[in-house]
Amino acid sequence: MSAPKRPDVSVIVVTYNSASIIERCLCAVREQTGVSCEVLVVDNDSRDDTVGVVRGRFPEASVIESGGNVGFAAANNRGLEHARGRFVFFLNPDAFLEPDAMATLVAALEARPEAAVCAPRLLNADGSLQYSARNFPTVPNQLFEALMLHKVMRHSSCRWGDVIYDPGFYTTDRSVDWLSGAALLVRAEALEEVGGFDERFFLYSEEKDLQYRLALLGWGRMLCAGATAVHAHGDSYRQDLFLTGIRSKAAYFEKHF
Repeated sequence: MSAPKRPDVSVIVVTYNSASIIERCLCAVREQTGVSCEVLVVDNDSRDDTVGVVRGRFPEASVIESGGNVGFAAANNRGLEHARGRFVFFLNPDAFLEPDAMATLVAALEARPEAAVCAPRLLNADGSLQYSARNFPTVPNQLFEALMLHKVMRHSSCRWGDVIYDPGFYTTDRSVDWLSGAALLVRAEALEEVGGFDERFFLYSEEKDLQYRLALLGWGRMLCAGATAVHAHGDSYRQDLFLTGIRSKAAYFEKHF
């Protein structure tokens, strides 16, 4: 018997109490055309009916129960252990792909063999632009951000800032330092070369660290303006996770600097 055909894309969605949003996320994945997909849902010990919703509504998806809240990086690595696709699409459960977004991203990476990462333009739930492209951290751009200079120097944020706040930047395909992990297509061979996510990052900075390590290996990262996804909770401030973000940023600087 011949082995099953390798899918174009392995979609990995890490869930944690995501029952209210996972259906919309996976429906949008199901409606993508032009590429073959396998869906891997890694659940971090949800206390709601996330697993039940996925198994009941999306029988084509494989559910991997992590056995606890192991963190975002570790859960994605659990998914990678099962991924068979030529590309791996890391997708947040609160991110919803617009039609044909996945095929557009795959085509963009196929046209750029030197690139490992491609991400869509992200929108907030109200349709406004979400600033998802960033420069790798340096002392000057962290200072630029801390002093709130991006508020009055948006165009300069492309060069001097941490987050790129210039709306014009997102109107065309761009090579970038790193992109938000809410919706991130990565070449499988590059993931194998870099060794997946660093599990010391429980939440936040893990995608920045991954893309920095890919950059050190010579792989490119690109924004694909022709593909769009709505990241519904990306414009929400989570005060309860503020310290987690600070710890992850400190761990990143300790590791690389």
